[in-house]
Amino acid sequence: QYDKNAALTDKQGNLLLHNNSYWPSAYSREAWMYNVDIAKEVAACNVNEIQFDYVRFPDGTLQNSLDNTIDFKNKYNESKVSALQGFLMYAKISLMDYQVYVAADIFGWPVVAEDDQDIGQFLPAMASVVDVISPMPYLDHFSKGSMGIEDPTEKPRETLKQFSSIVKRQLDKIESSCIYRTWIQGYSCSSEDIKNEIYGINDLNYEGYMIWYGNGNPNDLDKIKDGFIDSKIEEE
Repeated sequence: QYDKNAALTDKQGNLLLHNNSYWPSAYSREAWMYNVDIAKEVAACNVNEIQFDYVRFPDGTLQNSLDNTIDFKNKYNESKVSALQGFLMYAKISLMDYQVYVAADIFGWPVVAEDDQDIGQFLPAMASVVDVISPMPYLDHFSKGSMGIEDPTEKPRETLKQFSSIVKRQLDKIESSCIYRTWIQGYSCSSEDIKNEIYGINDLNYEGYMIWYGNGNPNDLDKIKDGFIDSKIEEE
């Protein structure tokens, strides 16, 4: 049962179907509480980290905003960036008694653009709140020429190195102990590609990664598992 007061609607109050999905409003405190209540249930199962995915507004709504055809339920007249940061602050405080780390995913392209791209995801704002920030710089999500790389899909090490340098520049500007633990592309990659993505992260003295493969078929994963190497940097 959808609460229309917590969802994106048209100006007549009808639920808005956007990109084949209905969307809660990230401005809505009711939506905040609903998601954090679920997180509390998970935290009570003795996990040590809660990772929030899709912490964002829908993309492709800029024209709707300009035309004033969407009711975002922005009760407190907040920016999209401050709404997402506020939600993550609320989640962090609410989960404190559960002694879990709080992590959040962020699209790769707002990181490279160094603004929120109208979806509210701004790396410094999110990273100043959470314990772990996990961008999604998948090779095939970058167009040719991105970050000065002729074809990012052909240069996994260089792509992750350049991307990580952009992350580092932004994290260095804020007072935060947030850990950068990025997603990397596993699908449509060889074991060598995956190793090179990890080496690219290491080139900026970062450790840790997560692999997105999509279907998770064990037989497919077996073909690339040799690429799942330890990213720990040995101290000299």
